[in-house]
Amino acid sequence: MVVEEVDQDPTRYLVLGPDRAGNLLEVVVMDRPHGPAVIHSMPMQAKYRTLLEERR
Repeated sequence: MVVEEVDQDPTRYLVLGPDRAGNLLEVVVMDRPHGPAVIHSMPMQAKYRTLLEERR
């Protein structure tokens, strides 16, 4: 799994990793004062594969 801060004001994080079936996903989570919120979710794009490989 990879978590990268991608923007500020509000702070957003890109989370890459597998779902329960092993499918790779990209999820963007916004950090809010009253708790995090998922604002984007889809199958992981190939351009992010290198980020996962760097963590191995």
